[in-house]
Amino acid sequence: MADPTPISDLIFVKSGNNYVALPENTSYSARWNDLDSDETGRSAGTGVLNRERIRAEVWEIDIACSMISDPELITVRSLFAPAEITVKFWVGEWIEVQMYGAQGSVDCVANPNGVPSWNFSISLTEF
Repeated sequence: MADPTPISDLIFVKSGNNYVALPENTSYSARWNDLDSDETGRSAGTGVLNRERIRAEVWEIDIACSMISDPELITVRSLFAPAEITVKFWVGEWIEVQMYGAQGSVDCVANPNGVPSWNFSISLTEF
């Protein structure tokens, strides 16, 4: 039986011409939504849905890096700093999309050895 693939080998962020893996203690959750026009809605008289879909499968990803060091935090924050980010991730197949960082956070946490570590998280949305 093959060794399991670490999650850090299943999601990458493009930096220049290269894809960069995130730290080993990374997890992610991916979901998709459809974008509907303002014309989408239910008829008040019949209750029937009138759907005007503009675009299908718009991806959103929540990424979390746990117990990372100061240098890892600096690297991860710099990867998500650009206004447009290329992300490649595995959901049974490789998906590559252009995204932007919608919201991020950093929490300082105590390590057993007394050295502070960081929990980093960010929510990304496809353009």
